[in-house]
Amino acid sequence: MSENISLKTLEIQNQDRRHDLDALRAFAMFLGIGLHASLSFIALPWPVQDITQPNIFIFFMVLIHGFRMPLFFLLSGFFTMLIFRKRNITSLVWQRTLRILLPCLIGCFTIVPLFDYVSNKVINAGSISVNLDDKSLAGAIRTGNRKTINLFLINPNEIEKPDVKLGVTPLSWAAMIGDLETVSELIKLGVDVNLTNKDDTTALHGAAFLGRDEIVKLLLYNGANSSKRSKAGFTALEGTFADSATTTLICNILGIQPPNETDLTSGRISVRTRLLFNQFLTPASKTPPETAEITKPKEQNEFYKRYHSWLNSTSFQINFFNKPTHLFKTSFFHHLWFLWFLCWMLPLFLVCFKLGSLLFCKLNTNTMRILKKTMLYILIPAPLLPLCLMGEILGPDTYTGILPPPHLLFYYMIFFSFGLITFDLKDSTQKLTRFWYIMLPLALFIIFPAEIIFKDNPPLCLLLQTLLIWNMAFGMMGMFHALLRKENTFIRYLSDSSYWLYIIHLPLVVVLQFLVRDWPINALLKFLLINIATITLLLVSYHLLVRSTWIGWLLNGRMVPWFPKASTTQISN
Repeated sequence: MSENISLKTLEIQNQDRRHDLDALRAFAMFLGIGLHASLSFIALPWPVQDITQPNIFIFFMVLIHGFRMPLFFLLSGFFTMLIFRKRNITSLVWQRTLRILLPCLIGCFTIVPLFDYVSNKVINAGSISVNLDDKSLAGAIRTGNRKTINLFLINPNEIEKPDVKLGVTPLSWAAMIGDLETVSELIKLGVDVNLTNKDDTTALHGAAFLGRDEIVKLLLYNGANSSKRSKAGFTALEGTFADSATTTLICNILGIQPPNETDLTSGRISVRTRLLFNQFLTPASKTPPETAEITKPKEQNEFYKRYHSWLNSTSFQINFFNKPTHLFKTSFFHHLWFLWFLCWMLPLFLVCFKLGSLLFCKLNTNTMRILKKTMLYILIPAPLLPLCLMGEILGPDTYTGILPPPHLLFYYMIFFSFGLITFDLKDSTQKLTRFWYIMLPLALFIIFPAEIIFKDNPPLCLLLQTLLIWNMAFGMMGMFHALLRKENTFIRYLSDSSYWLYIIHLPLVVVLQFLVRDWPINALLKFLLINIATITLLLVSYHLLVRSTWIGWLLNGRMVPWFPKASTTQISN
């Protein structure tokens, strides 16, 4: 009898579940795994650099990075309001503490150190200093062998030839290492100071990044373009603001010894002054045409400069266990940053809800509904404001420090708030998502390509970014509602497992990237193998070690055996 009552109760609870949005949230988690799996195929600071790096992965990364987290925060807002309406404030705070705050803190002291350990191991094992081609000018510069360098300088075919592993030119190697003599010799021999590396950086980027002020001075004197952007979208000046963790990571990948902290800091300060002074002195008539096209107006906006100067200032520098830590810039949460941001969303939601209750307590139900609809449509163009303050050209910034930057917190609060309101306005949501079969092709095949094409036109690019986010969000919500409205046993199991898979996946992804990095096969095939192996292995770990244990209870609310239809598991992010 009790078993029949229990099953009936579970059926009622399952009727209230949004299986489509559960599945969509899990899909957003899995996209995160795919995003990280793609990074070894892109010329970005990452512990593993694959031997093949086709451009398709850049587009994949930019697309996923642009809409995934806004969609995730929108869904999180929806489920937050669901819990709030069905229970009470106390239950919501307790649930968030268990499901979000505790996994975030536990992960910071387990998964993040494990990722750092694995990263250091694969960097040392695959470091270019170990696999250096010493039969080239780049190799000779790296080893600092003056006699060999001079022999290679005689050969005009060698002076601009990049190394075979990372595609870095001899001039850039000399600039990063701080070899002023070799830089001078190469310039005298007629080497183009604006010669680009594989990632579209120049010698000026490398010299500025490591605070080589004398080399920066020499490069600028010989016509180096200080406004040139890399594939990642950074100028030489912006590279001087890299945090210590990023600097160490890149130097380890390159296998070079960075300057000590004092020399690096003072060198970068001198470089910034020199680069800014150089831009000020450059006459408009002498500015190369490409500079005018790629320079973003927000860089010349005084508020933008003051805001980012404030974010990077020493006012937010503290000593944490006798180690200098910047509250915004020093990485602490790594890929778990979104959990930390969600922890900030709850008090902001409760404060806004309390204020709203006081201000609008006398409004009737119909007036409140109209007000909510108005707020919903005001939020759609709202991302344009924080996007104007983003440091990246395409997509939102990523901050993994202790304090979330105000512009980024506001950015994700927009989508979180949209999710809160849509729970109370289900009919409005259906109207926004009903044309999903038009929105998704429009976003993928028209808006996204246009965003790439017009990336150097900031106003238009920001508008296209905003359109891409909402079309992808509404389109995917509509598609999942149309296709996965009813419970599916397999999809439900994947939804239950997705939280665990995302939290734990990163060290395994890096190991697999390292194992296949030198395989002479198609990059897309390697990418698929990394994803399939990661998801398969972690699903096994979830089934055997998590689902029926206290970890499953912490992440999902219950310790659930492999009986999906009798499960009430729900990740309430």
